[in-house]
Amino acid sequence: MELWAVVADPLAQRGMRQLAGELDNVRTCVVVDSAAAVTGSPDVVVLVGQSPTAMRLLAGRFATVAMVPDAAPEQVQAAWRAGVRAVVSTSAETAEVRMALRVARAGGGYLCRRLSARLRTEHATATPGTVLNRRERETLDFIAQGLTHAQTARLLGVSEATVHSYVTRLRGKLTAGNTADLTRRALTMRLTHPAPAPR
Repeated sequence: MELWAVVADPLAQRGMRQLAGELDNVRTCVVVDSAAAVTGSPDVVVLVGQSPTAMRLLAGRFATVAMVPDAAPEQVQAAWRAGVRAVVSTSAETAEVRMALRVARAGGGYLCRRLSARLRTEHATATPGTVLNRRERETLDFIAQGLTHAQTARLLGVSEATVHSYVTRLRGKLTAGNTADLTRRALTMRLTHPAPAPR
């Protein structure tokens, strides 16, 4: 795959080139210092230390992976809100970066284990009261799969107005402004709070 990396710091640029050399799925790596410098049709763009504005600009055009420091979990949320497909720690293992690139290129979402654990810890201490009931979890899952309110209502066997009510509650509980935010939260919750085993 053709990889472009947007990295402002010269030392980090050198590290990105070294990392790209270790990735067997990368045939070309172009390192630039600004989002505006990305041209052509790269398969994946990796963003290191970029602003939410730069992330939004590139995530709207390319499959994107953000690399963020372990100590900055708020940057994970900023990346999701900007539309980035995958987020990995700057200290992630090569295999995990390789996986994030593959998933982002395929159109999926990915959050590395290290950041997932960090978010899980922070989520447990910051929002202990955010509990979703069974119908809210099901609705969130269907919405995250891209189903409409009408399709979700049919699958749940309820009215469309009831689904609208569930979505309104979900947005409040998860502080999500729109369907994209709900989808990102669903992904984060699946990674940080796996569904309980069936009884």
